[in-house]
Amino acid sequence: MIIHKPKKYRFPRDFLRIIEALGITVDPREKYVHPYLGYEMSQEEAADIMCDTPVGSLLDCIFDVNEIDIEELYDVLNSGRTRVHVKDLKLPKTIPIMPVEALGWSIRDLLKLMEADAIILPLHEIYETTFKDDLMIQGAKQLLDFDGQVLLSTVAPDELLTSEEFYDSVVKLYEEAGAEGVIGYDCASYVDMPSLLRALNVVVCLYKTFLLSKKGLNVIPLIKGYREAEWYVEKLKSLGYRNMSLHASYYIKAGVKGVYSNMQLHDSLKMNDYIISEKVNGYTIILGALSPAYEHFRREGFFSGNVKLAGLGWFLAAQRGQAYYINEEEHSRKVLRHVKIASDEIYCRCKACASRGGNKLLRLAAHNFNTMQEYHSP
Repeated sequence: MIIHKPKKYRFPRDFLRIIEALGITVDPREKYVHPYLGYEMSQEEAADIMCDTPVGSLLDCIFDVNEIDIEELYDVLNSGRTRVHVKDLKLPKTIPIMPVEALGWSIRDLLKLMEADAIILPLHEIYETTFKDDLMIQGAKQLLDFDGQVLLSTVAPDELLTSEEFYDSVVKLYEEAGAEGVIGYDCASYVDMPSLLRALNVVVCLYKTFLLSKKGLNVIPLIKGYREAEWYVEKLKSLGYRNMSLHASYYIKAGVKGVYSNMQLHDSLKMNDYIISEKVNGYTIILGALSPAYEHFRREGFFSGNVKLAGLGWFLAAQRGQAYYINEEEHSRKVLRHVKIASDEIYCRCKACASRGGNKLLRLAAHNFNTMQEYHSP
């Protein structure tokens, strides 16, 4: 297919033929109810309105297709000839996301109490901070006094993800920090977005993921999209990616309440569960799963395949004064619980509890992670 690129794309109509040529079906006449304006319109009208008006605008969340090499994008995603080099990381079952914004340099003290073999650093909490400068000068392992594996995560607020400056910082930080891998790239692909905008974002995000690998980064891609998710994973596999990741916080929060904001979210959950168990060749890192709330999904049978669990819930619970413990229920089934503690001491056999004195929050947070890790150990 020869792409005759106009001088400037009339967003998003000119991009529709690219999306369709890549195998994603979008019906621009499909009806869409604008969440702010409240009336029904076509997908094409919704896409135009949500990019051109200040009311409910998504403009900051959508990639600018005029900054993309459309010809290369199409060739990479549709030729079947392009492959990336990916190192298969042997990761532990549980991987903590480190609370850089909340603790800053104190995460070094936290790590000394944790029994972690790998960690995730969220780039959006490091971006434009002095912590980032030290990370680039000393490297992650020296700065944190940590000899395990270090991953960087590109999961970030939507307006950052469309920033070329933020995207470029991913490459620089990966190279200077000496990280073993990067999770991403990320984009806005919500179930209630107009399908034309969501498909556009998903296509460009896949291309940006490929470019990170092309620049030498060891990428663990994020599964993105709603109806496009299976297409997305098949394209990733054709490029040579085996292991993947999924940001599951929305599913987990909705599942704990026993309700979903709409049927689209529930359909998306079932689709991603199917993709993880049937389509991904390697493991999938489930982001947002390091808390007792994830147990709802284990009991319901979701995300029970070859998965690694990552998240920040263990630290957030500690901030609320909650301690994790493992409870033996009937039939000797282990259940992870949390309880509000009143005293300054918690007692168990973990590395954090063996330490006396120091910062209570750090000890409680480390205890929670260590307990979580023990719970999920074979």
